[in-house]
Amino acid sequence: VLEVEEDFIKDSFNLYGIKQKFDSERYRECLELILSPYMPTEQDLQDEGFLELNQEASDLYGMIHSRFILCPRGMALMYQKYISGHFGACPRVLCEKQLLLPVGMSDEPRTSRVKVFCPKCEEVYVPRDKSLNIDGSFFATSFPHMFLKAYHELIPRKRKQAYQPKIFGFKLYKKQ
Repeated sequence: VLEVEEDFIKDSFNLYGIKQKFDSERYRECLELILSPYMPTEQDLQDEGFLELNQEASDLYGMIHSRFILCPRGMALMYQKYISGHFGACPRVLCEKQLLLPVGMSDEPRTSRVKVFCPKCEEVYVPRDKSLNIDGSFFATSFPHMFLKAYHELIPRKRKQAYQPKIFGFKLYKKQ
């Protein structure tokens, strides 16, 4: 997850349509919590009302994050993470350690955890890092595809030859 720039969060254009998903008073409180420079105290962490607000603020931050990573600055930051292999490599042998991109299976918060997409085999996998407890909506369903449209030079060439099952060197019949 990237740290969303404060200017991006403060620009109401970037938040258009998100406010309708929250109670207006609660939305304002969540936004204040996100922009607050203060860390929660032990007393805050014991307060059930604060924990509920914190969860809603986390959902709001995820919605903002999913928009930020699609803007030019966010894409550039994600490019650096991608090139460094931050999201891992494809587990398929024929993909030859193709770098992966994060993807959500839903744009709605609290639906599923983040998954990773392989641009070579075009499959979605559960990340190897099981401690990755990030909501998939933080990346939305469209991020890898928009990323590859912006950085088309990263689109891998497809393998000309797929794996061919054989027994003692003889190709198996094709399923009908």
